[in-house]
Amino acid sequence: MEIYKTLKEAVNSIDFRILHWEFQDSDNIFDRNAMLILADELEPTFNPEGCNYYMALPEGEILLLLMREKQILSLFVPYQMRDNAAEGKPEAPPEPEPEPKPGPAARFCKECGAALRPGAKFCAKCGNKTG
Repeated sequence: MEIYKTLKEAVNSIDFRILHWEFQDSDNIFDRNAMLILADELEPTFNPEGCNYYMALPEGEILLLLMREKQILSLFVPYQMRDNAAEGKPEAPPEPEPEPKPGPAARFCKECGAALRPGAKFCAKCGNKTG
């Protein structure tokens, strides 16, 4: 397992058999391209001072290592994988990507980076006011 300074590096290190990830504690599903875009957009939120790191586990889970708080948070978990390679079958052409589920964009606490529940007025992790 390696540790990465950016979410983009962690995503790029993961096996390409993973088709989609699910954001922990939500119904948001992301393909690899969406994850890379999200990584660019959210890096300032997840890592505002450049002191947090990311770990990509062999099974595809991406963890956020909060160095100050000495915590490890699961950010993304594999949602869908190609399984042809594991069975020794030739790789099938990629299927068209399903349309993403419509819904509110994920919000994150500006204080601690934790995901905020829809409509939350306070962060469940640190208690910071969200609005």
